[in-house]
Amino acid sequence: MALSAHNIWLIAVALFLFFMAFNVLEASLPSLVAKFCHPGAKGTATGVYTTSEFLGAFCGGLLGGLLYIPGARNYSDIFWAVAVIYAIWLVVALTMQRPRYLATRVFTLTEAAERQSDLTTRLLALPGIAEVAVFKDEGAVYCKVDSKVYDEQAVMGVLAGT
Repeated sequence: MALSAHNIWLIAVALFLFFMAFNVLEASLPSLVAKFCHPGAKGTATGVYTTSEFLGAFCGGLLGGLLYIPGARNYSDIFWAVAVIYAIWLVVALTMQRPRYLATRVFTLTEAAERQSDLTTRLLALPGIAEVAVFKDEGAVYCKVDSKVYDEQAVMGVLAGT
């Protein structure tokens, strides 16, 4: 876009592709944040994500406004600055490891389970259980599980106190 800032058709195609990718990320990233954070921290994690997202939108608009020189119609500087930011993001993204996919399962906290002082330890010892969060006030146990290995009957046995 920086090399053809005055070609309306290239700009239109580039913007179309950008907003297609943007809409996919806009829908999938908050879900990923909620899926991969600790069960007890979903609200905090999504709040931090949303704050970062809107702070980024503000800073992006501010930077674009600072790079634009009124009267000079110097759009290519803005495109080059964005290209540098994207290149930095790409380097960071390529070094990331693919996170393990874990599903969240919610169980009712039984009286027998509530009496167990080592409930979390016993659940974590089961195959396929990666994280456990016990919420006594909600009467619920949240488990992050690997669906391929996880045995629901074993979890139910621990919750039953056996």
